[in-house]
Amino acid sequence: MKKRKPFISKFRYLVLAVFSCLTMGLQCDEYVEPEYSHIIQETLSLTPYKKTYNVGDTNWVETNLTGKYLYDTKIFQRVLIDSVSLPLKLFYHDLYKNPSSTTGGFVKAIHPDLVEKQDPYLFFYYACNQPDYKFKVGLVLLTPGIYSLRISDQNYFSNCITQASYSRIYYKFDLEDSNKDIFLAIPPISRGGLNTDKMDAKEEFIVQVVL
Repeated sequence: MKKRKPFISKFRYLVLAVFSCLTMGLQCDEYVEPEYSHIIQETLSLTPYKKTYNVGDTNWVETNLTGKYLYDTKIFQRVLIDSVSLPLKLFYHDLYKNPSSTTGGFVKAIHPDLVEKQDPYLFFYYACNQPDYKFKVGLVLLTPGIYSLRISDQNYFSNCITQASYSRIYYKFDLEDSNKDIFLAIPPISRGGLNTDKMDAKEEFIVQVVL
């Protein structure tokens, strides 16, 4: 029995070595998301604020930024960030009593630059070649119904010329009321599985349109 101990020890070390290699290999294959250089939070105004809109009315969504300083939640203060293109992705979709099935059927964007559309998303990029981070877009309401206007929380910005540092910007509506009462008046079966979390966080606004 004593003569077999070296073999058992070698076998044990071999098993441990194989296990270690496999573990290291798995760890190397795992994706580790890089740390954000900046995590920016800003507000968007929405005017005019109404409980009910008419077909043909326009919702104006705009930033309140007059310079190049943005609020960085990592350090809790405004920082100078220049020469970047800021994104804004709006999620606009129907909730109730809407005859159209596509974003293009119930809203039209008014913006001087190209608007990228991927139903039900509208993509905007702004701030290159301008002295500030002011941005404004109009959303013309085309069809009666009840709609959700939501801000996407996946907004990664880039440099106007070269690749920018890995950073993120997210927005909230500068509103006291997100029209949550209109949403709660919709029969639960017709709410599309949505809850009021985004409304409470001021990241979603309910738009009711009538003839």
